[in-house]
Amino acid sequence: MSGDLTLIDFIKIYSLPPNVAADEFRKLAGIGNTRFYELAKEGVIRLRKNGRRTTVPVEDLYKLLRGDQAAA
Repeated sequence: MSGDLTLIDFIKIYSLPPNVAADEFRKLAGIGNTRFYELAKEGVIRLRKNGRRTTVPVEDLYKLLRGDQAAA
C-alpha cells in the first residue's frame, strides 16, 4: 500500500535512534515488563546489551506496532 508508514518515516516522526532503551520500547508499545520479555523469548523482538543497558532495534518496535509477528 502506498499510504503505509515506512520505517524511515516512523523513525523521523518519533525522533528515534537505531536502538531504543527497553523502558522506552515498553512505553511506546504500550506493554508491560512481563509482555516485553515474553516477546523477546518468542523471538519477536531482539534484545541488545549495551553495557548495563538493554536496548531493542527500533525496527522491531516498528514491526510490532504494524502487527508483523516475525520481527526477528
